[in-house]
This record gives sequence, C-alpha cells and structure tokens, in this order.
Amino acid sequence: MAWLSVCWGLTLCLTTTTTTNSATTSDTTTAVNTGARRADVQARLDDSSSRPVAPIEPLMDLGGRGAAPPGPLQPVFDEAAPRSVSSLSGGTAYLHCVVHHLGGGSVSWIRRRDLHILTVGTYTYTTDQRFEVVHAAPSRDWILKLRYAQERDSGLYDCQVSRRPVLTYSVRLSVYAAPSASIVGAPDMHVDRGSTINLTCTVTHTSEPSAYIFWYHNGQVSCQPPCRRVKE
Repeated sequence: MAWLSVCWGLTLCLTTTTTTNSATTSDTTTAVNTGARRADVQARLDDSSSRPVAPIEPLMDLGGRGAAPPGPLQPVFDEAAPRSVSSLSGGTAYLHCVVHHLGGGSVSWIRRRDLHILTVGTYTYTTDQRFEVVHAAPSRDWILKLRYAQERDSGLYDCQVSRRPVLTYSVRLSVYAAPSASIVGAPDMHVDRGSTINLTCTVTHTSEPSAYIFWYHNGQVSCQPPCRRVKE
C-alpha cells in the first residue's frame, strides 16, 4: 500500500487593527477535523470484518435434504467469512472462520509469516495477550480477536481444522496507520499586517485524497468544503 501526502492550501488576508508591524499565526489555525479524517479512513473498512464481533451467519445451507451421504460428514469452510480484513492502527481486528460439520475436530489460528500457533480451540497458545479466540456454541464462527493492532501485524492468518489432510482457510489482515495532518511552517509564522499568507496543510497516511478538509481559526470554521486545493 502506497501512502499519499496530500496538501491543501488556504489563503488569508491579515487585516488586524493592532498597531504592531507583524501578526503571529501561532495557534491561529487548526487544520483538518480529526473525526472527519478518521471517518474518511473508516469508510474504507465498511466491507471488512474488523468492526463487528458478532458471529457471521453462514451462507451455506448444509441442513441435509434427502438421504444423508454414507460415512461421517466432513468439515467444510463457509465463504461467508471475509478473506480480507482491514483495521486502523491501535484498533481491534476480528478475523472470522466459519466451519460446518466440525465434529470432534478443533480449530486453530496460525500466523503465516512465522507459523506461530495463536489459538487452538478456545485456548490461546501465544504469550501475546492481544490475541484471543471468540466462540460460543452453537455458532460455527471461530473469531480471532486482535486488540491494539499494529502495522506489523499485517499479513496472512490461517484458520486450520485438525484432520488429515489439514484444511486451511486463509485471511489477510491489513492494518493502516491513522491519518495525520500538519501545517507547513507551524507552529509559529510571522507576517506583516495587511499582507497575504498562504497556509498549507499536509495530510499523510491516507490511501486517497481526503474527502473532507476543514480549517479552523480560534475554534471557528474558517474554510470548509469546497476549499481550494493547491497541490497534491
């Protein structure tokens, strides 16, 4: 994932009535409403399973219509569980694994990059206390819960059913850094009274230009969409 740095500009005409020769813009303008920035990134997560912890309803109907096939039923994964999950850094991610006909088998979660066993059944097999499994009968959903997710946690995680051969359902986790904003030249800028000043806000850690940008002056909105974007 390539990050973009997006710059937005605001032009101010300083017409203060003070008798001094310069004006200080320290703490004059605060850029980008934090809630709006996080909402912009959170919108990219709507199709992932990183927010809900409730078990996923199976897509497959394996109730068994007609005569049952001979022999024991074999475990099978349900594609109701998303193959790709996204989360913001510091948030909680939920990876789902829906298994039908588990029988006496057990479900394990394994981190692909180092083949580290994270959970087996409802037990946690890692010293990293951020990981735990969420499962309650009769649900078929085995949820790997990761608290305080970090970018380094991104990668493939395998849900495995203990049988021969081993059955594996892989889920890719992507953890994104929360967007941040800064004003070029902040915190202090000095200009002559009556002159024009261009303030530039740089937004980083976002996969696309921000949809909503707000400028504040002394706690009041001084520029709201559509603000003039001068560079990106």
